[in-house]
Amino acid sequence: DSGVLINTQGGSAASEDDILVRRMFFFDAVSSKATAQSLPTVYRYPSTMELTFTVRTDDKNLIYPPQLYLEYTNRLLGALETSLEARFEVTYTMDMAGFWETWTILMVMSFLAAFFVWAFRLYCYQRRRQNSNMDSDLLYKMLLEGGRVIGSAIFLLLLAVSAYWYLFYKIQQEVYTMLPQDDQVGAFTGALVLGVIFHTLSVVLTVYEQCSYDIFLLDWEKPRLGLGVSGGTEMQHVSVWRSLFVANEWNELQTARLTCQEVTLILMMLFLYGFHLEGLAKFSPDTEDLSLTPMDNTSVLLRFAIAAYLMLFFALVQVLLKVFILHPYVAHPLEDFVDVLTMSNISILLLRDTFAGYYLHGRSLMAHADTSMTELNLQLKKEEEMQVSARGLFPGSEREDLAGNQAFEIYIDQGLREKYDAKLMNKIEEARMRARNEQGLVAAAKKPAVPVQSTVESQGEISEMFRKFINVIEANPSHHVRERTGIEQLFRTPPDMLMMGSNKSIFFHDFRCGFGSLLLYGIEDQLLILDILVFCAFDMMTKNWALDAFFTYAVMKVVTYIRADQGEKNISRKSLIDSRFLI
Repeated sequence: DSGVLINTQGGSAASEDDILVRRMFFFDAVSSKATAQSLPTVYRYPSTMELTFTVRTDDKNLIYPPQLYLEYTNRLLGALETSLEARFEVTYTMDMAGFWETWTILMVMSFLAAFFVWAFRLYCYQRRRQNSNMDSDLLYKMLLEGGRVIGSAIFLLLLAVSAYWYLFYKIQQEVYTMLPQDDQVGAFTGALVLGVIFHTLSVVLTVYEQCSYDIFLLDWEKPRLGLGVSGGTEMQHVSVWRSLFVANEWNELQTARLTCQEVTLILMMLFLYGFHLEGLAKFSPDTEDLSLTPMDNTSVLLRFAIAAYLMLFFALVQVLLKVFILHPYVAHPLEDFVDVLTMSNISILLLRDTFAGYYLHGRSLMAHADTSMTELNLQLKKEEEMQVSARGLFPGSEREDLAGNQAFEIYIDQGLREKYDAKLMNKIEEARMRARNEQGLVAAAKKPAVPVQSTVESQGEISEMFRKFINVIEANPSHHVRERTGIEQLFRTPPDMLMMGSNKSIFFHDFRCGFGSLLLYGIEDQLLILDILVFCAFDMMTKNWALDAFFTYAVMKVVTYIRADQGEKNISRKSLIDSRFLI
C-alpha cells in the first residue's frame, strides 16, 4: 500500500522485515502486456528457488513451516533462448545463535591462554639474557612469541570447532544439529585467515632466528712433528679440511625435517581422491555414501576437519615411525652428526641468544684425528670393546648416560661473551658492513667474503679461550654442570643468570638433541601447523584438493629455500669458511 518494494534483500537469508506469503506464480507472461489483446514483451520466471527447512529450538524432531525463496529473472520475449538457466537448492538449518556465543567465549579463552603462555615465555627469555632493559632484542622476541602463541591458539580452536561439527553432524542417529551454511561461518573463515597471518609471521621470524645464531668450530687437534721444507723435522700446521667437512655436514642438516611433506601430500591425495574421502565433506550426515557429484555442495567446516586431521594423522605416523623405529635402530641424523664431530676431533659452540645456546663436545679419544683408516678402525674397535673411556665431556661419571653425553644446553657468563664479541664477532660484523658499503647490498650478499688475516688470527685466540673455558667446566662439573629437574624439563625454564652473577656459566645435559631447534628439524610442529593452515586457507578459496596441495608445497619450498640460502651464508660468515666450500 505504501509503494515500497518488499523482500528485496535477495537470497535465502530471511530478515525480520520479510513479508511471507502463501501464494506465488511460476511463469508470468501477462504483466508486460500493454493491452489485453497485445502480446507480452517480457517473460518472467524464477531463476533461483531455495527451499529452507529450519529445525525448531524447543523440539529438534520438529521443524518450522518450510520457506521457499524465489528470485525472478526477466527475459525479453524476442531474445528467449531454447533453454533457460535455473537453480534449485534445499537447505536444512537451525538457529546458530547459541553456537556463536560459545564460539566467542572459546575465542576469548584461547586468547587469554595465549597471553599467559606468551608472558611465561618472555619471562624465561628475560631470565637467560642477563639484561632487564627494553631493547630491540626483547621487542623482537615479543613479536616472535606473540605470533607463535596466537597462531597456535587459533589453530587449536579451529581444530576443536571443526571436529565438533564433523562428529555431531556426521555421526548423529537422530536429529541433533544442522550444519551451518558456508555464508554463515564468516567468523570461522576469518579466524583461519588470522591464523595463517600470525603463524606465517611466527615461522618467518623463527627462520630468521635460525639464520642468525653464532657458530664456532673448536678444533682440538694438536700439531705434530713432520718433515719440513728444509728436510728436517718441524711442527706441522693443523689441517683445515676436517673443519670444512664438519661445516658441510652441519649445513646439510639445516633444512632436514622430521616428516616428509611430499609423502604427506601424496597420501592425502590418495585418500581424498582414490578412496573418495572427499565425499565426507558433503552437506549430508550420511557417512556411507562417499560419491560426490557436481550437484553436491561441500562444507568449509567439514573440508577443514577432513584435511587438517588427515594431515595430522599422516604426520604423526611418520613421527612415530622415526622416533620409535628409525632413530633407535637405523640412524638418527642429529646423533650421527655428533659422532662425526668426535671422529673429526672438533666441537661446536652454537649461541642462539647472546648468552644461551648449545655446546656439542667432539673431542676425540685418539691422539690425532688426521690419521689413517687403519688407526681409525682400531680406535672404533677399542670403543666397541669398551677398552677406552666414554666420549662424553665427563667420562668419569658413574652414570653411563652422563659419561657418554656430548650435547649440552649452555648459558655462558657475560665476561666470556664480551671477549668473544670484542675479538671476533665485532670484526666479522665490521667486515660485512664494509663489504656492503663498498660493493652494495646485493653484490655483498652474493659474493663470498674472504676473511682478512687479522680476523683469522683472532679466531685462533678465541679457540684458545674456548679450550680453557671447556677445560674449566670439565674440571669443576659440580660447580657448572646440572641436570634438569622434571619441572624444568616440562617448562624449559632457564636459570636466572642475573641472580647467579656475571662470572658463572651453566651447562645442562641435553639428552634430547635440543640443538635441533636451530634447524627445521626442531620446529616440525610449527611447519606442520603452517602446512595445514595454508592448505585449508587455499581450499577455502579453490575447493580443489589438488590445487591446495600444489600451493602448500610451493609455499614450503620457498621457506626451505630461504632457510637453506641464508643459513649457509650465516655458517660461512660466522665460521670464517668460504661459502664456496659449502657444497
